[in-house]
Amino acid sequence: MDGQGNIEETARQWAKAQRKAGKSDEELRTEMLKKGYSASFINNLLKKRSKLFYIIPLAIIILIAAVYFLAPYIPGVISSISSKSCATQACFITAADSCSAVKMQQVEAGSLFSYSEKGCILTKTLKTMNETEPAEMKDLLEGKSLTCAYTSGDFNENWINTLSIGIENCSGELKDAIDELVYAV
Repeated sequence: MDGQGNIEETARQWAKAQRKAGKSDEELRTEMLKKGYSASFINNLLKKRSKLFYIIPLAIIILIAAVYFLAPYIPGVISSISSKSCATQACFITAADSCSAVKMQQVEAGSLFSYSEKGCILTKTLKTMNETEPAEMKDLLEGKSLTCAYTSGDFNENWINTLSIGIENCSGELKDAIDELVYAV
């Protein structure tokens, strides 16, 4: 390190120790002038400290604000990251039966269903229906979901394999719409 760099580092360490002792920048400026440091050297040294002194608390405030405003979204993000995705019914049923977070989409008879399990609660959503289905049927069922609660080891495979079997104790708009269809027949 050259002589100027060594002097600057020594002065910086001294200023740091003095600040810890409670001295203000003005007190440091006065003492350094008495020791023979130039005003430009002192200003440069204190200016570097000042930027860092304000940037770190500002960064902390921004981080806290970001966490505060994003906090409601964090559980959903964590859940979607930690959920396992399955491509087959067997995979989904095995994971769901042990109450492991899992999701799956599958096409049944031309209709797209979405399934997710979290905390021993199944959510089944009929995303889109086969285009050959009547408009009234599509309006009644499409985009609706039902949820079914169960205990570990007691997952009902009918919730995945059929539209209406085993949903007596489930709830939601899809269940209500299916009940409406069953009673209409």
